[in-house]
Amino acid sequence: MRYRALLLSSGGALGCLIACTTTSADRSSAPPPIFGGQGATVAKETPLPTDSAGSKPRTGPCAAPSPPSDVALLDDFEDGDAHLFRGFERDGWWWVATDPTEGAKVFPESGKFAPDRLPAGEATKDNVFAAHFKASGQRDWGATWGVGLQWVRQGIRCPLNASAFAGLRFRAKGPGTVTVNLQMPETQAAQSGGTCTSGCYDFHHKVFFLTDRWADYVLPWTKLQQGGWGAEVRFDPARLVGLAFAVKTKDVPIDFWVDDVAFVTAREIDALALADRGQPPAAAANGAR
Repeated sequence: MRYRALLLSSGGALGCLIACTTTSADRSSAPPPIFGGQGATVAKETPLPTDSAGSKPRTGPCAAPSPPSDVALLDDFEDGDAHLFRGFERDGWWWVATDPTEGAKVFPESGKFAPDRLPAGEATKDNVFAAHFKASGQRDWGATWGVGLQWVRQGIRCPLNASAFAGLRFRAKGPGTVTVNLQMPETQAAQSGGTCTSGCYDFHHKVFFLTDRWADYVLPWTKLQQGGWGAEVRFDPARLVGLAFAVKTKDVPIDFWVDDVAFVTAREIDALALADRGQPPAAAANGAR
């Protein structure tokens, strides 16, 4: 909640003609999390000439990027529901998925996502809720908590365009090891609303090691990687269909919190980096480009 006033703005855009990404019917389903690492290159021009290596050029109303979103805040969870923080022509729902291991537990349960009240002593007047994730007993691929990212107008859905931003920021508390991944149609399987037909789910991602205290974490687009085993796709922030927090089997049981998830600009990333190196806020702001 404390970031909301700094992160909100509005904008307008033209609509596309047919649905091109995950619909609300897909909210409670998700692929297993992906880990590993070959470095990715952020697309400087949009759109890419092809969906992925060896595929045909994109066609249809979602072939070109939707208008850039200028609403930075994705969710501070203060509304207490499973819906993405509402922005102009933007939509998305939080979902939960776990592997089929008998006896495995996940919180919130699949299809029942809801923010949790912060423990006594951590909540404030303006910050009461956060996402609370727990998993135990998984022995196949683990557990994932994510949210769809869609640009919507008149019922038509296309990938969200986050090219106005240079990365992602969130607050979290563990301890635990969590992988944050960003999903594009070219890495999301067709049956889950993407366009991938082979080597799917090799999402762009970064691993974070959470401490047992609340801290801010930043994910620049330039730090994203693919696992290198699936469809090789250049990362394009103009074509996002999902964001997820995933946990591998070796990292369960786990109990962690996430709050104040937002896109950040290059200027903000530079300022945060300076502040993290011990520069006072004024110096960090002056040094940001």
